[in-house]
Amino acid sequence: MHSIEKLVPQIIANMEEVLSERSEIGKNLWTTIVHLHPADIAKLLERLKKDHLLKFFLKLPEALAYQTYEEFDPKTQAFLLEKFDPTQVSHLLQFLSSDALTDLFDHLPETAQKQYLLLIQKQQRHHLLSALSSQPKTAGRLMNMGAISLKASFSVGKSIEILQKYGKTKESTPRIYITDEHNVLVGYISMDDLFRNSSEIIIGDILRKVHVKARATDYQDHVAAQLLHYNLLSVPVVDLEDRFLGTITAHDVLEIIEEEATDDMLKMAGVTPSEAIHSYFQTTFFMRVYSRIKWLIGLLLLQSASSVVMAKYEPLISAHTILSFFLTMLIGTGGNAGNQSTALVIRGLVTGEIHENNRLMVILHEFGTSLALGLILFAFSFARVYYSCQNLANATIISLALFAIVIVSIFIGTITPLILERCNIDPTSSAAPFLATVMDIIGVTIYFSIAQILLS
Repeated sequence: MHSIEKLVPQIIANMEEVLSERSEIGKNLWTTIVHLHPADIAKLLERLKKDHLLKFFLKLPEALAYQTYEEFDPKTQAFLLEKFDPTQVSHLLQFLSSDALTDLFDHLPETAQKQYLLLIQKQQRHHLLSALSSQPKTAGRLMNMGAISLKASFSVGKSIEILQKYGKTKESTPRIYITDEHNVLVGYISMDDLFRNSSEIIIGDILRKVHVKARATDYQDHVAAQLLHYNLLSVPVVDLEDRFLGTITAHDVLEIIEEEATDDMLKMAGVTPSEAIHSYFQTTFFMRVYSRIKWLIGLLLLQSASSVVMAKYEPLISAHTILSFFLTMLIGTGGNAGNQSTALVIRGLVTGEIHENNRLMVILHEFGTSLALGLILFAFSFARVYYSCQNLANATIISLALFAIVIVSIFIGTITPLILERCNIDPTSSAAPFLATVMDIIGVTIYFSIAQILLS
C-alpha cells in the first residue's frame, strides 16, 4: 500500500505521459502499474478522477483488465459498465465470481439489473437470481455458486478429468464437495485423496464426512464464526433438503469480518452504519450529515435532562460552589469506566465467550472489578480534591460520589449490552455516545444527592 501512496501523485503529475507512453517517465510508470497485483491496480485507479480511471482501465491488457475489474468497488464496477457496449459488458460480467456479481447487482438500479441480466449466461443468471432472492446478510447472499462439486458415483479418474477441464473456469476450494444423484451433499474429498488412489476407485468409497455446513438462510456472521471456530478454509452451503448450493470460503469470511467490524465501530461512535459510508471519499455530503445527525439530535435532547437535574439542586450548588468545579471530572470518569465494561462485554458476546449460562458470572466479575476500581479512584480523587481546596469534608463528599458513580457506571455498562443481546438487539447500539450521555445524567444525580445528604 505504501508504494501505491507514492505512485498516485506521480501518475497524476504525469497523466498524459503515462497514457501515451511517449516519455521515459511515462513508460516506466506504466510498466510499474501493469506489474502490480490487480487489487493494487484497482486501488490505484480508484484514486483517480472518473474519466482518467476509464482511460487507464481501457489501456490495461485484456486479461489484467478482467482481474482488476473484479477488485473494484461495486460502485466503480457499475460506473464502468455504463461506458461499454453490450458485448464488453457481457465479458466483464461473465468473468466475475458469483458473490462479486451479486454484490454488484445490489448496487445497480432496477432498470440496469434487467438490462444486464440479459447479457449473462443462463446458468450464471440462475445463480444470480437465486442469490438476490436470499435475505441480506445471509449465507445465500454470499456463497460462491460456481464451486466445483462431484458425484459420489464418479471414479477418481473421471473426477480428475473434470477438474482438469473445468478447474480454470470454476471457483475452486481446498475441499471438493461430493453429492449424490439428487445433488444432496454426502461428503467431501481433497486433491490429496484423488492422487493417493487409483483411477478406478469410486470417490463415494473414499469421501469424508462433512461436520460443518451452513444453510442458505443462516446469517453470515454465524457462518463466519463457524469457520473461525473449526479453523476451516471453506464451508458448504445447503438448502433445507441438504442439496448442495455453493460454498463460503475464508476469503469471504474476511470480508464479513471487515464489514461487521466497520458497522460495530460506526455504531459505537454514534454513526448510523450503511453500505454508503464504508468508503469515506465515496460518501456524499448528505449521507455524512444524515448518518450522524439522528444520534446527535437524540443525544442532545437526552443530555438536556442533566440541566433539569442541576436546576433542582441549584440552592446546593450556590451554597457550595466548589462542587461544580469537579462535576466534569466525576461524570467523565464514570462514562469512561462504563464504556470500558461495555466494550469488554460486547467483545465477549461477539466471540461467543459470554453466553446465556455465564451472564451472572460476568455481572459478578464486573461488580468486583468496579469495587476495586472505585476504591483506587477514591484514593486518587481524595488526594486531588484535598490538594486543591484543603477541605476534608469536600474531598470526602466528592470522592464518595466518584466511588458510587464508578460502581453504577460499570454495572450499567455491563448489563445494558447483555439485555439488548437478550432482546435480539445489536448490543453495539448501547455503546459510547448513548452510555456516556446516560451516565452524565445518572452521575449528576448521584453526585448532588450524596452532597445534599452529607451537607444537610
